[in-house]
Amino acid sequence: MLSPISIVTDDKGMVIRQTANPEYGFIVLKQSRTMIQSNPNNPKSMGWLKTQNMSTLIKGKIEELQLLGYTKDTVLPGKIVVLESTTPFSEENPDQHLKIAGDTGIICCIDGEPIYRMTYYTPDVNAQDEFVVHNNVDAIRQANGASSAPNSKAIKAATAIEAFDLNSDDNTVVDEVEDEVETFEL
Repeated sequence: MLSPISIVTDDKGMVIRQTANPEYGFIVLKQSRTMIQSNPNNPKSMGWLKTQNMSTLIKGKIEELQLLGYTKDTVLPGKIVVLESTTPFSEENPDQHLKIAGDTGIICCIDGEPIYRMTYYTPDVNAQDEFVVHNNVDAIRQANGASSAPNSKAIKAATAIEAFDLNSDDNTVVDEVEDEVETFEL
């Protein structure tokens, strides 16, 4: 489910934000996306409902951005799409779009190669994200203070009855749900 794309104004209510070069600027767009996780490379996350707040920039010359006529109330059709790659998006500043794991400062990598991530606006609601799945999970867990070692403390997974607060006089439904729920470690 996609929310409409809206404009984010600055603290003064301005739609177009000026860069250090007064000839250029940008407009900030935002969108909320709710989806069911379906990454086969991360089976523990599959089936979880997740809402993400997405943002991106429309960049250009100030005079051209003004011609768009966007106001703080402008709502755009379409989608904010994620594009990930192992090739930098900028030759001048290859570190500009590095994908960082949360607040860890760890660069997400696949087989030692850094992953680059950017977002962009498209009016096509059917456009698909392109992800590169990182495999430096241990470094990220370590930075987060978690260990993937066999002796690490695992949290007991809740039963379906506990997790979803299912109370039923007829245990048939509860038993069916219980059989379908997978356990996982946090």
